[in-house]
Parts: sequence; C-alpha cells; structure tokens
Amino acid sequence: MVKSVDLGISRPVWQRSAWNSHHLCSTAASTHAPAAHHQRHERGKARPIYHFSVDDVFEALIQMSDWEMRAFDHPFFRFLKEMHDRYGINCDVYLFLEGNVGGRKRSLSEITGAYRDEFERATWLRFGPHALNYDVPPYTQAPDEQERTFDRLYSEIERIAGPGKTCDWVRLHFFSEAYEIAPYLRKRGISTLLLTDKQAIAYRLPAAARDRLRTEGMFEYGGLRLRQSQYRIENLAASPAVCRADIEEELDHTAWDSGYLTLFTHEIELSRREVRQRTEECLGYAAARGMQPV
Repeated sequence: MVKSVDLGISRPVWQRSAWNSHHLCSTAASTHAPAAHHQRHERGKARPIYHFSVDDVFEALIQMSDWEMRAFDHPFFRFLKEMHDRYGINCDVYLFLEGNVGGRKRSLSEITGAYRDEFERATWLRFGPHALNYDVPPYTQAPDEQERTFDRLYSEIERIAGPGKTCDWVRLHFFSEAYEIAPYLRKRGISTLLLTDKQAIAYRLPAAARDRLRTEGMFEYGGLRLRQSQYRIENLAASPAVCRADIEEELDHTAWDSGYLTLFTHEIELSRREVRQRTEECLGYAAARGMQPV
C-alpha cells in the first residue's frame, strides 16, 4: 500500500508512486540550437553561470526516514538525481528545522543518520539553512535567535549529510535579508545571499544599493555578495500557453546581461508534473547553452 503524508494544505501530497520517469520531458531544451541573440551576447563575454535550488525542504527528509528507504529512492531526491545524471546540475536545498507532517510536529532531529554516506557521495547536492519553520522566517527573529536557529540547522545537516555538505549560496525563508548577522554567515562559509524575485529587488537595502543590484545584477553589501532570485520555476509553469522557446529567449537575455542565472522552486511544487517538466526544460536549456553550474 502506498503511504502518503497529509501536509494540512490543499496541495499535492508526496506518494511513493507519484512520480515516474516517463512523466518527465526527456527531450528538454538540450536538443535546441542556441538562438541568434544568444550568439550575439556571447561574443566577448564570459559564459554565464547558473544556480539551481529548492526552498522549504523538510517533508521529503522526514518521509525517507519514516519509510526506511534509500534517500534517492524518495521521489523528491530521485528527481533531483535524474536531473544531475542528465544535465550535470548542482543543487542546493534549503531546509526547515521543524514542521508539521501528518498532523503532528516533526523535527530534523528525528531523521536517522543512516543517510550520511549516501549524501556524502552525492557531491552535486548541498544543504543550507532556510528557517526554523514555515511560520517563523528569519526576519521575524532577533539576530541572536537567527544564529541559534542556524546553529541547530547546521548541526543537523552535518549529522544527516556529513561535514562539507553545506551551501555557499543561501536563500532564507521569505527572502529574509539577514544583514545584521553577515559576520556569522561568512563564518559559516556563505558568500552569496539570494534576494527576492519580486520587482522590489530588495526590501531593506538603501535605494542606491537596490539600483546597483537592479542594473548590475550583483552587489557587495556587508561582506556578502547579493544576487536576485531571478526565476521561480512554478511561475514559468503557470501558463501552459507560454511556449518553451519564449522562456528560453527570456532566460538568454537575463543570463547574458547579468552574467548568471538563478532558477529556484519549492519542495511541494516539485510534486506537480508541470513544475517538474518545466524544471527539466530550464535545466536542459542551461546545459545546452554550456552554462556552468555553481
């Protein structure tokens, strides 16, 4: 019998049999020739880098432990591994420390340490802090509370996945701009803080800094490199009428203008077939363009 988890929200739930490889678009953008405008941008410029990440990761870790399954047998991690095997991606996943699963409060501390070897071998997969839980983003906490939360998250990451498995690019929950703890973040090896994908660009930066981030695509502030979270993949999947060629043209302009491309989604969104398909199209596009994953 297939087990599922009630997330307490009216969204798709994880099921062991929910995802099958034949549901994916295996002929993603890698078969497409680069567009003419891409070729024009490329002359005289370094090839862009790209970053792919998943926010709000928690339930998949709890489930794989509860179900006593190998990490990459779980649909969430299996999909990410398929993307790595096909397109050579790296992936950062940003974790909650605790959350509700099946109507009760759960914690990363409940996950068995049996996955450490498996995760250590997956050098393309990295883990980072996101928040205490969905309802407590870092910006609602005092700086010392943020540090205590992240200390606990880093401790669990090392226990579950091993040392050296943490991200140096991080996006905090609800795009929290934790400038006050920049020294702490740098000490934890974080070099880049990913900010909102909204038109606001940033919520707490001085206006001049926001303008530079908007025009230059990157800005150094408080010893951290700030970048936009450019493309939320579920938004790209929202309208089936939007064709892949149009999306690729938009991605091309952004990547070559800013020198990088950031693609992100959320754990729960990857339970939707259309989001997985759009994710594969975007990652296949980046591989076809020869962009380097970070």
